[in-house]
Amino acid sequence: MKNTLQYEMKSGTDQHHSLTQISALRKQVWPDFIRIPDEIIFKLYAIYPDFQVSISSPDTDELIGIANSIPLIWHESLSRLSDNGLSWVMNEGIHLRKSSDGANMLCAISITVAENYRNKGISKMLLRHLKRISENKKYTHLIVPVRPSLKSAYPLIPMIKYIEWKNKDGLPFDPWLRTHTSLGAQIIKVCERSACITSSIEQWERWTKVPFPGDGNYVINDALSPVKIEFDNNTGTYIEPNVWVSYPINHTGEVQCE
Repeated sequence: MKNTLQYEMKSGTDQHHSLTQISALRKQVWPDFIRIPDEIIFKLYAIYPDFQVSISSPDTDELIGIANSIPLIWHESLSRLSDNGLSWVMNEGIHLRKSSDGANMLCAISITVAENYRNKGISKMLLRHLKRISENKKYTHLIVPVRPSLKSAYPLIPMIKYIEWKNKDGLPFDPWLRTHTSLGAQIIKVCERSACITSSIEQWERWTKVPFPGDGNYVINDALSPVKIEFDNNTGTYIEPNVWVSYPINHTGEVQCE
């Protein structure tokens, strides 16, 4: 793993990469059908600049990682976090509220790392920086609706079963869930309807480069569950489950581990 001194971390107005560069990196990493639209991501930089983080190479200034997050108000038990996961967070943070006033919790909505920099600890650096932001803001938790990285290889397995799988060391089977728990996160529960995408069959064929000749549930690349195709109403519907995890934050700069 490269030493963290070889990278440059920025947040808030210190960031200088253009929205075009941010968009290009996201398009490189995220599948078309699940990628948060640029206009939503760009709103985060306008409304909540202090909660967006970038990491780059100081030698080339190449943008290699992004963490996008939204501050929230939440006073209930974490077990009551919405089953709508990511959709709920974006509705709360972008459509219903447009201010961090009164927020007591931070939610990471995406961690994006350039393909050439995978497995170098970049995602951990970004998550640690979000934890520091949470600590500095005196927030109680950093939460994440996690999209498990290997779930797409097992699209027919219910998420509630998938998160019970362990590797030979007794740790979460999924590498991305394992990363979170290694940093102190606790798995809270599955959010079954974290993303709901409905579009025309033609649009789904463009996104997936796969023809859909008839009605049915289709397994497609990068999807965590099947896509339901219905010709009567010319729609393809994809409902993605994610996994709520939480980092309890104390105010000494450390994550609480229970």
